[in-house]
Amino acid sequence: RLIRQCDTTVDTLEEADTVRGLDPWLLVTFELGDTVRLSTWARAPLTVGDHWDLSLGGYYPGDYNGDSVPDSLVIDVDTALVEAQEQVEVPAGSFEAYRVSFYLHGWSWMRDTLGNPTDSSFFERWQTQWWVPELGLVKDSAYQEVTFYIYGNPIKGYFYWMSKELVDLWGVEEEVSKPGSGSVLPAPGGLLVRAPEGFEVYSADGRLVARGRGERFLRLRPGVYAVRLGRRVVKALVR
Repeated sequence: RLIRQCDTTVDTLEEADTVRGLDPWLLVTFELGDTVRLSTWARAPLTVGDHWDLSLGGYYPGDYNGDSVPDSLVIDVDTALVEAQEQVEVPAGSFEAYRVSFYLHGWSWMRDTLGNPTDSSFFERWQTQWWVPELGLVKDSAYQEVTFYIYGNPIKGYFYWMSKELVDLWGVEEEVSKPGSGSVLPAPGGLLVRAPEGFEVYSADGRLVARGRGERFLRLRPGVYAVRLGRRVVKALVR
């Protein structure tokens, strides 16, 4: 389970969500404006010195400043590099992990209500993740800077910094229905959860997506989820 340690962002240009595997890639779904894109985020097995593009380069239209006027985003650099294998300390313990660095670089253009360009912004994002074979992501750190160009004049904008670390380990059961503290049943478009003692649902990247008690149908995106029922955790697949 990952917990967010710090988040000092005003806004972000993209949102990452469902994680899935397609040998040899770990694919991450990004929402970039009006476009949903699968990124080749990591390549297994991890090997020091290996590098690749993230499949995020391109043009992405969308309303990025919330004024209901179409804007533009271009990503022109998207790289990943396995830098080293090293020992990393997190609250859940000490692990021999691969350190993977990511770099994104791009521009965005904003428009007024008449569709005329008003300003642009330049962004750079540096991210480092530590991956442990057979376990997964144990630490994640990212920093992003944005410089705005208002009618051609550069102005330092906001920065984004976040850090996540693995705080504990749960045993995950393959079965999705057992008597006792509750049950989880896959259903079209989501999960049917029965949990008289309460439940928590986590996405594959460790984010809490639902919490409650009793019997509930949860509408979820396709992907793998971990559902905590008391002291038990079960794995469920939403198609």
